[in-house]
Amino acid sequence: MLSVNKRKKIVPPTMIIVFLSISLLLTTTINTNHFIAKTKSSNNTEQSAVLQPDIKEYRAEIHWVKTNIDLDNKGKGIVTILVNCTPEENHVGLLLGNFVENEITEFDLENSFAKTAGYEVDLNISSSGSRDYDYIFYLSETTHVNTSESILYQITYTGDFVLSGQLERFQVNPELAIINLVRPLWNITLPYQELTVVLPVDVSDPVVTPQFLNEIQFNVSAQMSTYDISYYKTGANLLVFNCSKTSMGLKAPFEATFYLSLAYFSLPNIMNWLVLLFVFIFIAGALVLFFVVINVRNQAETEVSEFQKDLHELLKSNEK
Repeated sequence: MLSVNKRKKIVPPTMIIVFLSISLLLTTTINTNHFIAKTKSSNNTEQSAVLQPDIKEYRAEIHWVKTNIDLDNKGKGIVTILVNCTPEENHVGLLLGNFVENEITEFDLENSFAKTAGYEVDLNISSSGSRDYDYIFYLSETTHVNTSESILYQITYTGDFVLSGQLERFQVNPELAIINLVRPLWNITLPYQELTVVLPVDVSDPVVTPQFLNEIQFNVSAQMSTYDISYYKTGANLLVFNCSKTSMGLKAPFEATFYLSLAYFSLPNIMNWLVLLFVFIFIAGALVLFFVVINVRNQAETEVSEFQKDLHELLKSNEK
């Protein structure tokens, strides 16, 4: 009687490869999506820097706010915010609310302080974790604070405008970078706000001309028609973009959107990660298919060999 040995169940190595490939693929995909999501800034209604009017110790009449951003070719920069105000009674500091996510990477405590009545006062900075405001800027001492004397706050930090999604490749034109700088909103009327951006663009001419701006593909969004805009160069011959607004209403937005040749920046290319991801999927799939074919062939050869052996033994027994 013909009998064939039962095939032994062997866990193929392809199962291990498939498991590891899927795990690595999911990890890569999650990390990539997390990075992309983190680079997207929230809408204006969520990006409000709020001077809390219901907390008496932080009340002040704001006269103007000026921000300077010294931007480098990697999309990072030193940000200095100047706030000129007249404090109310028992004033102890400022509360500033939701900045664009991931913009602030580190505060510069040595260059963050307040000046009033000829004195310089250190600032203590802490994160509040509140939905209404992110940071509390405490005056280290209030001896010289007087309601008849204005205070000039200087807040300095390192900003990452790529990670916060405010500087990225322009999807419509791959030769351009789009810079969309969103400044915090204030829940009070603001007489004057100004933004100055020092760009990593060398200006060789004595003055910044329209021809030069055209050569570097610099252009300003039409949405900025309500701003006062000017261009000049620093002592280091770097291009400076300046814009300002007056008589700003309650929570009035302040955004500067402009375009510049991508040649002046060295930005991480998210598409490279996607290409690598697809290449990895292709290679992993090819390897899995290869090992599946080899495993199937080996199992088939084993079964054929065992069948032939059993058949040979059966024929020998019949001959006897």
